[in-house]
Amino acid sequence: MTTFIYIALAIIIGGFIPIQGSINTKLASYFNHPLRASFISFLVGTLTLIIINLFVKESLPSFERIFRMPFHIFIGGILGAFFVTSMIFLIPKIGTAALLGASVAGQMLVSIVIDHRGLLEVPVHPASILRLAGVLLLFSGVYLIQRF
Repeated sequence: MTTFIYIALAIIIGGFIPIQGSINTKLASYFNHPLRASFISFLVGTLTLIIINLFVKESLPSFERIFRMPFHIFIGGILGAFFVTSMIFLIPKIGTAALLGASVAGQMLVSIVIDHRGLLEVPVHPASILRLAGVLLLFSGVYLIQRF
């Protein structure tokens, strides 16, 4: 039952992504550039997280500990900036459905590679014909969304 709730929550949160992309695309029209819109979006997100963290009772790690962390740990923020900016740039060109369909297909393809190899310290989940067929179906869905 708990897994069902987590999956339902993931579906709901996933529904926020096309809303975010569409709103950020509109934001870009006010700032006349996708990078400016991304900056404002991340600034608002950062301020939101600062406020939320003020209510969390756990302390932040020390600067000493942060500087000892491996560099690759911080790449997630860079990838997030590329993702949000790309969404703002691509939604007007190919539409929200095609963009997110292609994005999910790409995520699944890379996820299978990460799982199969156990990259980034995740547990190994071997690739299979059925998992690869699922990704192929996702790419087929993108084709159908974009074509029709």
